[in-house]
Amino acid sequence: MNDIFDVEKLTRILDEVEWKKAYEDELRKLGEFSKEINQLTYQMYATSEQDPKLQEMTEVRQSLLTNPNFKAMLEEWAIKIEDNQWKKRIHLMLQEIQNQEIEADTKVLTLKNQLEGKIFSKTFDVDGTTYNSGQVHSALMDHEDRSVRRRLVEAMNSYSNELTEDFRNLLKLRNQKAREYGYTNYHHYKFSSANLNFEQYKEECLRMFSNCRPLINEWGNRIKERFGYETLHVYDLLYVATNFSDIDQSIFSGEKIKVAIEEALSYFDLDLKNSPIDVQLLLIPYGGFCMEISPEDIKLVINNRNSHLAYATGFHELGHALYNQFASTDIYEFKQFQSNIGHEGMAELFMTIPYQREWLSNYFKLDTNSVNQLVESKHLADLFISLFYFYISLLEYELYQNPDCDMAEVSKSLLKEVFDIEGPSQHPATQVMLIGYPIYVQDYIYADGIRDMLRYHFQIDGMYKEEDVFKKIKNTFMEPTERLTWQERVQSLCGEEFTFTYFEDYLVNKQTTKMK
Repeated sequence: MNDIFDVEKLTRILDEVEWKKAYEDELRKLGEFSKEINQLTYQMYATSEQDPKLQEMTEVRQSLLTNPNFKAMLEEWAIKIEDNQWKKRIHLMLQEIQNQEIEADTKVLTLKNQLEGKIFSKTFDVDGTTYNSGQVHSALMDHEDRSVRRRLVEAMNSYSNELTEDFRNLLKLRNQKAREYGYTNYHHYKFSSANLNFEQYKEECLRMFSNCRPLINEWGNRIKERFGYETLHVYDLLYVATNFSDIDQSIFSGEKIKVAIEEALSYFDLDLKNSPIDVQLLLIPYGGFCMEISPEDIKLVINNRNSHLAYATGFHELGHALYNQFASTDIYEFKQFQSNIGHEGMAELFMTIPYQREWLSNYFKLDTNSVNQLVESKHLADLFISLFYFYISLLEYELYQNPDCDMAEVSKSLLKEVFDIEGPSQHPATQVMLIGYPIYVQDYIYADGIRDMLRYHFQIDGMYKEEDVFKKIKNTFMEPTERLTWQERVQSLCGEEFTFTYFEDYLVNKQTTKMK
């Protein structure tokens, strides 16, 4: 493995200048190896077929990063080196090593993969249609037949009987691994490693959503009237949040998404054809994704369907792609170990474009009523999906605090607390997000906080035709990457520390607050 990253060579070097040069050389080799992994990962997401080499190569990289000699060497140089930038680089690498040691523990990975395998291989038959787990999630967002959504949740919940003990053991294994590194449990590790405080997050979200309660109730009544429901249930939440408008979705041809992105970029003086961003429309079982294979090859993939939501997804992923494109490649750690919250903040900011009145009028020639519907539907989606993420984040906290709890009962209780909806909920053991992407959903709420701080500071509704704003964000937020934390970059742009205040103002007032 020395041809990929020669740890032993680095440990033999004692001179600081020589070591720094050799370390940079080894990182370049590791970067080339990572490109191959990224290419195979992209192919897996794009085709739903996994090359056997992917797992092998991923394990090789993980083995290199968790080499005890590598960690010990970095800890020594962290003490010796005085340069602050190098100290930060080493800190980020040591943090990544810890992440790999906790997340890629053999027992944890084995159980996680087994659970995912069970869920992904399971199918459910409803009204003559067979759904796999990915299609169940899509159906909960898209299927207009309420009885189908209800029966899919019921089927998943019944299947939880075969998953619960393994899921419970996964929680315990993650907790055990986190405690080995001095954390109270796995949830504490995830929040601490992201430099977040859960109690502060919970307190601020409770205040924010409490102030939104009149609007939540108003939307609840309008939803019941719009869809003819007497009550709301868990299988309604994602569907009503993304399907409230009655606009004919065939208007929003999937074939025009790439042209829409090209047109939007032209206002930033950017040419998609001469950029590393490759926009692809594919038939995939989810909305879309962005994958940077290398700085010269950034894949932006969108599920090819006729839907305004497909445009929203496309512009969300465009935010990720632009961040990848303009993030400085000068320093490996600053480029490779970017904050999820910072990335999602940029994605949410550019997702504003397909909901802006001017864009909707110019690009699709929609009438005022249709424009108003889509703008208002964005507010509903932001409110209900943020509430859903908050509910999930509270649920995950409780699960890691007490893995032996009655999961169905805890989930049902929190659903009532957050949404004022009676259970049953979807059982936690059946939710792939909690298995494969644990303690992640709060990042989307922070991201919307970033979006609305920027919208308030620059006094914009979104990024359409905002070339000057784009240049400032590119120079101050995207290019520096992890030279500065996302909080420091937000403060540099907005002149104040991060706050949820402006996201709350948007949720309460249904629009970006204007400066007085």
